[in-house]
Amino acid sequence: MRRSVKTFIILLLSGWILTQVSGQAVSGQPEPIRGRIIDRQTRRPLAFVNITYLASGQGTVSNIDGAFSISTARDIDFLRFSYVGYHPRFIGKGDIRPGESLLIELDRKAYDIEEVTVLPGINPAHRIIRLASANRKLNNPEQQRSFSYASYSKMYFTMDIDSMFRSSKDSIPGDVESARQDLEEFLEKQHLFLMEFVSQRKFKPPDKNKEVVTASRVSGFRDPSFTMLASQIQSFSFYDELFIIWDKKYLNPISSGSTRKYLFILEDTMYTEQMDSLFVISYRPLNGRNFDGLKGILHINSRGYAIQNVIAEAAETAGIFRIRIQQKYEYIEDKQWFPVQLNTDIILSPNNAETNREPVKLLGIGKSYLSDIRLDPEFSNREFNHIELEVEDGAHKQDENYWSQYRVNPLTMKDSNTYHFIDSVGEQVHLDRTLKVFETFASGYIPIGFLNLDYRSLIHWNQYEGFRFGAAAETNEKIAWWFSIGGKIAYGTGDKGLKYGGHLKLNLNHRQDAWLKFKYDNDVVETAGFRFIDRPPIISSAVFRSFLIAEKDIMEEKAVVLQFPALRYVRVNTYLSQATRFVTSDYRYLVNTPEGEEHEVDRFPVTETGVLLRYAHKEKFLETPRGNRLSLGTSYPVLYANIRLGLPLLGGEYEYTKLEAKITKTFVSKSLGDTKIALAGGWADRDLPYPLLYAGIGSYAAFTIETEHSFATMRLNEFVSDRFANLYFQQDFGKLLFSSRRFQPGIVLATSGGFGKLSYNPSHVNLDQKSYEKGYYESGVLFNNLLRQWFIGYGLGVFYRYGPYSLPKTIDNFAFKFTIRFNL
Repeated sequence: MRRSVKTFIILLLSGWILTQVSGQAVSGQPEPIRGRIIDRQTRRPLAFVNITYLASGQGTVSNIDGAFSISTARDIDFLRFSYVGYHPRFIGKGDIRPGESLLIELDRKAYDIEEVTVLPGINPAHRIIRLASANRKLNNPEQQRSFSYASYSKMYFTMDIDSMFRSSKDSIPGDVESARQDLEEFLEKQHLFLMEFVSQRKFKPPDKNKEVVTASRVSGFRDPSFTMLASQIQSFSFYDELFIIWDKKYLNPISSGSTRKYLFILEDTMYTEQMDSLFVISYRPLNGRNFDGLKGILHINSRGYAIQNVIAEAAETAGIFRIRIQQKYEYIEDKQWFPVQLNTDIILSPNNAETNREPVKLLGIGKSYLSDIRLDPEFSNREFNHIELEVEDGAHKQDENYWSQYRVNPLTMKDSNTYHFIDSVGEQVHLDRTLKVFETFASGYIPIGFLNLDYRSLIHWNQYEGFRFGAAAETNEKIAWWFSIGGKIAYGTGDKGLKYGGHLKLNLNHRQDAWLKFKYDNDVVETAGFRFIDRPPIISSAVFRSFLIAEKDIMEEKAVVLQFPALRYVRVNTYLSQATRFVTSDYRYLVNTPEGEEHEVDRFPVTETGVLLRYAHKEKFLETPRGNRLSLGTSYPVLYANIRLGLPLLGGEYEYTKLEAKITKTFVSKSLGDTKIALAGGWADRDLPYPLLYAGIGSYAAFTIETEHSFATMRLNEFVSDRFANLYFQQDFGKLLFSSRRFQPGIVLATSGGFGKLSYNPSHVNLDQKSYEKGYYESGVLFNNLLRQWFIGYGLGVFYRYGPYSLPKTIDNFAFKFTIRFNL
């Protein structure tokens, strides 16, 4: 008992002593100086403002939200706030009140960085930039080690009212002023749109990546698909040679050789509490340099010459989108600089949207905060797959307890009002249903009740059929998720032919895109044509070749098709088909009757089995909540291959082996643009009727739309081969060759060549057995984006045919093209 009392007294005394000691320590530490820095006019926070507080030059910077906190054992001499493009602000020692939160308002200067005069001599910023470039690999966490982190992201959209009503109030009509006041009151209470999400990411070098959205909330929607788009706006770190903003690549200002491309200005130098130098450098493309560049500010820390803060936006401001990014880095675990905060500002200004003769601007403000950062965790390869980004089931159902673990700041009243109001609107106008329609539309269908309608089947035009009107649809998950029944019907105004078909599809594994299909078709197909496993995307120029096809066969086909992922990066489509082809031209093929007589036929029964595959090494995907997959691409070549076998079964009269292949690759260069190469070929092992051979892949018309992976000057069906190899080359310089800011067409140099051979066969009747075994060559130039409308660019091009198969009349060797490009 005495021992217990004694122990209790000792604990009390120890506690009292510790309290006194800690109290003395706390009282000896001056209160931190805190505050927030904003733009006086826009009232928006300013990130990475330089703050000097000692005469020796020591200082800090505001964080990504414009906030700052200064804690130092030394007496603060003053506060000096400096920021590129703003007038500096000075606060004397007597005006500093520790414990009070300061609101610092900075005034924007009347000029910007682009008006600086560059004088001859050594640029002191170049030494720092070269050191930062030399240390890019060491400072890039994705190049050094495995890691994991949690991320909380929040984005809202509002309107820039000041840009819409810049006239003085005296000149604004009463009804416009009333509309302004109503809009101001609305936007003071809530945002136009708000979303937030939490994700968990893990990474293992060199390229294994997995991010899972664990919580999601989107105003007006239960569906979390929007959060997946927000996560793809900017690159994770600012160290790659080409930095990506909204799927567009920009030359990084700290890439190798960047001092020959960018103007760098050393704006300021200060010292951190650890006595590291912090260099503040502004940058923009040099005048007369033509490339996709950035402009902004870099804070480079002398510890490893690493980026501590960066602000960047596209130097070229043309288009309806303007995106500005900010990133903040910290030195984690005393061994790696790592991004901890990321900002994204989106300015959307449609060309034809105006109010009071001023453009309407929608502003998107996004912030991401990284926490629970772990360096060098142990991960097994089994924890990763080809799905890089997915949404966890129930992510939209997380409660407030879960959210409170990750939110940096609690929701404001304005945030809560936005969720309440927009959610109610979303229920009334069925926004989730609308989002589902858009997602289905992107995959080629429009959902109508229990049917998915293929909108590409509604109307089409080609030289053989003329206008083709029709409809194709299949049942969707409202009937059943595991099967669908579909059908189609179409009519051509040119060939006066009715086409129809139907299918039964069994979905074996929706997430793996594995299915089994039984189908019947009575339709027309290109004579001597072939296809690979994928249809060209609707935005690909390859789709335009279908307009030019003038020779088609009528084909009645019954088939069973099985598609499945065979290996990690391989998708396989295998089939068994029984078809009869009827030629629609005067072509005939001589066959021997049982009596030994020759007989001309225009009907070709074929039983064929085959395998179509696509291999894209290390291709990554984004998976939507409904299981639809969107490719994030691959930096490796993409291979397509077909193996087709003709069988003397089920009425088939032709036995053969055919092989077809195509490989495509785009090489991205910071100084030359994009180099695009495609190699395609085919081979048949024996003499076959014309419909089963290979026509030259031409896309000529006197003036038509340019089509990739085809010969622009070759007439359709001009050549025929039983084996061929073609090479298509394009060097897309973008705007690198033009210095004018107002006129920046995209220049593309193109060259194609090919060889085709046909073994002479006397069985062909009414067929010019002409191949291009001596080599077919053409070259051309495209001027893309001569005219831009929203995100679509229009241009012109010309190609010239030369070599053994050039035509006698010079003008006939030219092909003039109209180009269409989609630019975000």
